[in-house]
Amino acid sequence: MAIPRHRCVACNLTFTYDFGLGIVQASSDMFRKELVRLCHGRSISDVAPEYELPYTTVEHCYYFLATNELTEEIALLSV
Repeated sequence: MAIPRHRCVACNLTFTYDFGLGIVQASSDMFRKELVRLCHGRSISDVAPEYELPYTTVEHCYYFLATNELTEEIALLSV
């Protein structure tokens, strides 16, 4: 099934919206990154209802994308 894509005339960004028809099965990378940004300093259970998404969907986006942004650091021990 084709996912309908639209382009904002104001900002020229492409987005997906199904106009309540229930045909969208995927989301854009930009949308998922925005979900992750909204979760910083807030709980996933607070963000999910704002977009009428299941908790598990937001949780998956958060843990998949947020872990990609983490940097691994080596702790220096002073003896």
